[in-house]
Amino acid sequence: MPWQRSGQQLLFFSRSAWSLVAAAKGCRRNRGEEQPIVYLPDYFCNQSLAPLWQETIRLVFYPIRQNLCPDWPAIYCLIKAEGVPDAFVLVHYFGFPSEVRQAVEFCEFTGAKLLEDAAHVLVPVAEIGQCGWATFYSPHKLFPLPEGSILSASEPDRINLHTFSHLRWLDRGWIKWLAKRLLQLALVRLDIPWRSATRLPSFDIDVRGSVPTHPMISRLTLRLLAALEPSIGDVVRLRRRNYQVLEDTVLSWNKSVRPLFSHLPEAVCPYLFPLVLPAQRIGRIYQRLNEVGIMAQPWPDLPPEVKQHPDVHQVATYLRQSVLMLPVHQGISRAQIEFVSRNLHRILKEEDV
Repeated sequence: MPWQRSGQQLLFFSRSAWSLVAAAKGCRRNRGEEQPIVYLPDYFCNQSLAPLWQETIRLVFYPIRQNLCPDWPAIYCLIKAEGVPDAFVLVHYFGFPSEVRQAVEFCEFTGAKLLEDAAHVLVPVAEIGQCGWATFYSPHKLFPLPEGSILSASEPDRINLHTFSHLRWLDRGWIKWLAKRLLQLALVRLDIPWRSATRLPSFDIDVRGSVPTHPMISRLTLRLLAALEPSIGDVVRLRRRNYQVLEDTVLSWNKSVRPLFSHLPEAVCPYLFPLVLPAQRIGRIYQRLNEVGIMAQPWPDLPPEVKQHPDVHQVATYLRQSVLMLPVHQGISRAQIEFVSRNLHRILKEEDV
């Protein structure tokens, strides 16, 4: 499988929230009664931390910079106040590689294990997954799958799988996902927006998603993932095409709107198209895009500790208030992505941003 690096072993979970728990628990030092410490970026979905909050682990949220890479000077200062971490989580946001080398240097300095969050990454590119003690992926975010997280671990023996339940064949969640997906496909073919704007939550309201209570992946999902693996090349090509259409639209606008990333690096498979908009207009643009059937979405939520200290976590707060994410998935046809592009251009013009 392309997610496996040399010398590593693959472990499979239902969601990356459970992969993170398994990896974090495997990083425990011999601290006696002291809680293990995990450093995570402040721009992180709180709902994904639900299983980790239940563990006896202390979470420390470090600040990031505008380019979504760690704020290294601030992180080194955290050591004095919060203690040396057992694990340091580096996130590769939206499929774009982060600063792996600097993270390795930090972990060598502190003795922490490097955990790479590649939940937005289809398959590893550049240095992703090469240097981390463990790396986890979420193929269900980029493939049509109801679940699925892959943990590539250097020392799998330190990850105690006996604390998790065994693989299963099928459950209600699988059946519910299949029914929802069939309905979506039918509505798309009929050009009927499947997401009702009347039930659309306000842009500034946190979305409360759910994490499967069953940590392990189903056998049916594993078989479906194996069947989808040969299509990886097509998925990368189509997602890049869709991303670049939206990128060209935004760059031609040349006003107070910009892509979150300055360019799309070679071989990167984008998860979504993150768009930076003026905070005072983003809610209206979000609503209007969804009204015409374009599934624009905000970052789901932030951890309570981050929201309680916006002065410390300024960039994460800014990103939550200013970034709108547009779909680029491989199921979007050329005509559909051009529809998104035209309506985005029209709405930006009418909103005068």
